Amino acid sequence: MLMTLTRKINLTDCLKAAVCTLESEECMMSECKKCPGKEGVKRLLTDLEELEFMEEITFQQWVTTDRCTLLTLTHTVDEFIEDLADKVSKLTRHHYIAYKQALYLKNLKESLALNECIIHGDFSENYSFVVQDAAQGFHWENSQATLHPYVVYYKNAEGVLQAESHCVISDCKEHSASTVYQFQKVLLQTLKVKHPSILKVHYFTDGCGGQYKNQYNFVNLCHHELDFGLFAEWNFIATSHGKGACDGIGGTVKRGTLRASLQRPVSDQILTPKDMFEFCSQTMHGIQFHFVSKESVLEVDRLLQTRFNNSHTIKGTRRYHRYIPQSTTSLVVHDFSLGKQKRIVHVTAHPTQEEELPDVTVVINFINGIHPKTEKLHEDDLKTCNTSSCVYVSPKDKEKLCSGESQQELNKKEKKRVTSRGLGVIKEDNTSEWYSQVVTKAEMIEYHDISGCYILRPWAFAIWEHIKAFFDAEIRKLGVENAYFPMFISKSALEKEKTHITDFAPEVAWVTKSGDTDLAEPVAIRPTSETVMYPSFSRWVQSHRDLPIKINQWCNVVRWEFQHPRPFLRSREFLWQEGHTAYEKKAEAEKEVLVILDLYRRVYEDLLAIPVILGKKTEKEKFAGAEYTTTIEAFIPASGRGIQGATSHHLGQNFSRMFNIQFNMSGKEGGQDFAYQNSWGLTTRAIGVMTMVHGDDAGLVLPPPVASVQVVVIPCGIKASMSEEEKAAVLRSCETFVSQMSAAGIRCHGDMRDNYTAGWKFNCWELKGVPLRVEIGPNDVRNSQFMAISRDTGQKIVVGSDAAVIRVKELLVEIQKRLFNKAKQDLDSHVVVTEDWEEFCSRLDHKCLILAPYCGECEDVIKKQTTRVESCESGTPAVGAKALCIPFKQPKDITSGMLCVRPDCNKQAKYYTLFGRNY
Repeated sequence: MLMTLTRKINLTDCLKAAVCTLESEECMMSECKKCPGKEGVKRLLTDLEELEFMEEITFQQWVTTDRCTLLTLTHTVDEFIEDLADKVSKLTRHHYIAYKQALYLKNLKESLALNECIIHGDFSENYSFVVQDAAQGFHWENSQATLHPYVVYYKNAEGVLQAESHCVISDCKEHSASTVYQFQKVLLQTLKVKHPSILKVHYFTDGCGGQYKNQYNFVNLCHHELDFGLFAEWNFIATSHGKGACDGIGGTVKRGTLRASLQRPVSDQILTPKDMFEFCSQTMHGIQFHFVSKESVLEVDRLLQTRFNNSHTIKGTRRYHRYIPQSTTSLVVHDFSLGKQKRIVHVTAHPTQEEELPDVTVVINFINGIHPKTEKLHEDDLKTCNTSSCVYVSPKDKEKLCSGESQQELNKKEKKRVTSRGLGVIKEDNTSEWYSQVVTKAEMIEYHDISGCYILRPWAFAIWEHIKAFFDAEIRKLGVENAYFPMFISKSALEKEKTHITDFAPEVAWVTKSGDTDLAEPVAIRPTSETVMYPSFSRWVQSHRDLPIKINQWCNVVRWEFQHPRPFLRSREFLWQEGHTAYEKKAEAEKEVLVILDLYRRVYEDLLAIPVILGKKTEKEKFAGAEYTTTIEAFIPASGRGIQGATSHHLGQNFSRMFNIQFNMSGKEGGQDFAYQNSWGLTTRAIGVMTMVHGDDAGLVLPPPVASVQVVVIPCGIKASMSEEEKAAVLRSCETFVSQMSAAGIRCHGDMRDNYTAGWKFNCWELKGVPLRVEIGPNDVRNSQFMAISRDTGQKIVVGSDAAVIRVKELLVEIQKRLFNKAKQDLDSHVVVTEDWEEFCSRLDHKCLILAPYCGECEDVIKKQTTRVESCESGTPAVGAKALCIPFKQPKDITSGMLCVRPDCNKQAKYYTLFGRNY
């Protein structure tokens, strides 16, 4: 409308006429009663000479109907002035916020810390694929690609601002919160690898309600630190018609793709988002490209539904432009990023019952204690909260708040860590969430875009390598040789052993296509290798002289169909060793079963410091096709659940008969017989068990035998006031210590990074579970000593440098013993022997394992009758008691007339069986 006027009057002139001053927040936010407002703009326009002699004025205006349309309108001069003045007076707030948001972004770039980054993102208009000389129908049916450019700002080690261009390409056309979440995930995975020092993200986007500014994105923001290991806040740039860096990236990608499409022959066209991604990745080197499939978005949308269903709309969403998480349920919101006005809003559904809020001062202290890194709240901030948006206080938290203790005192009392790198949950409060945070923040795993599959990072893989080195050396002493068999199994081979495949059928993943061509017969990806190895055994064995065969392979397996995946404990793909042997005599085979089982015990007890119970599986729980299965069972005290550690199976002649593994017998009688076979396996689940058993509220706790770093050395007490010679002396002492330890066979690492404080390093290595931390400062150098701190107890001792190697080795042995003894005490105190059903159920609900007389037949009924509505572990479904094993070491003899523990059974008990909830 302003462009219609011939005089060079601009928007700034009109805004000045509407307010007292453009610099006043009160005026621009329409809170000043002295501002001229609409009347001031009308006076400005009425005084224009060019309107004085006009009766009508024609102008163009964008009008929104089902889409945005530019219309030509004709108004009388009075109507024109009234309409324009009304629009300008309402624009002051938007104009001020747009200015302030741009200023905040500019200032943030200048003051950005080394451990922060800015992510500026925006959806580009979908790209429609074009083909030169295409048939007319193509233009109606051609596919589209979603483009989402990002610009990432960060500072390098010299403090110079850097910018990276990224672009996500996807075949998913839904621009929803789930799409945004999956795009964030792939981008953040890249950033965490390239810039591991980044701990906080500042998001900047427009305020589109369908994409960013909605309840689903806000509840995801509250979980950002848990999901991605990075604290984040979200800033919204006020809507404008200008073009930014993201628009430049999107335009570059579209123009480059369009030009290539028009220049290419019909036989080599860019027709799909995947084609576009591959073309752009190969030709546009200034932009980093990421591809996100529609399937991965649908999968993440399914996984997020529970979270979304529990969220609710925040009233007044459009007016707020900065959102900072306070917890997984609440946010602090600001009218604009530099604004002082803020309030607390809740993003999840409120409880049905009303709870009385504690004194407002107590609430403020509580919140400020939780998030010391954000701006402090004051009483005035909470006065603006209404009942629909103020923070909900649970009965548990209300009890804490009304106790009169500050949150800092409660944090100290409960040893709770709430930092950008540390854990935000106490192990016993929510074991499931604690575990998820530990395995990600301790850099053990990273989530893959396929549910149930995980990336094992070096910190975790090193544990597996130590287990592998020990076990491989031991089985070689038994004459076992390593080999490798294909991971693909034909359908006919897999179905050869009916009993075996029936149990595995729901978990088998099948390959059905090669490119676009259907395979003649589906090919299975191994869930276990009996059916791929034993046809070879049948060819290798002809005579008793060919026996025994002792083969082991280190490989991966895939078991697809299950719910509630957890890293290490229950995943769709995992690493393991599987041993397969064949013997002439049954006694030889059965002897080996127990020898291998004892090796597994040593892995858990000697390496991982985890006590286990050895026993035999019930008929229902034994390996499909086995004559019997032996097992080691561990216990997780925090959740009160048992977990299978490893198994050793005696297969008898079941598989050898099926796969015709026959041999000519020795001796005068001659004749033929089928081989007696065993199979045995240990998986990366052991790493998860170790994490659950030893980890604490500060993070991972590693047993020394499997820690990739047994001792970390940190220089301390280096100050700016010290001379360069003093600083160098401390660093030289640390380097000498590391060399001394390494020469003695101790895995030692010196953290000499100068861009982190000593305190930050303490927390970092504590979270990662390094068994022993050594601190060396100027006084230690002068006194030829060092400070040693044990991870498991926090105990500090001063050790003389002349006894360093001997004392460090002793400390590592002591740590290992303490870890085992503590876990053994936890196990022994939670195993209950009873013949009473009521005690069985009661102790089970108090996180115990139960040894009870059992008939061997009614396990399903026991499981059903002990299932509870509420789980003993937060975040997981309730389960009933399962027969974990029949322990080799029985607590009592079974006497005649002793009945099964289940009161309705009335059958003679056969043995004491270990029952418990399990993973």
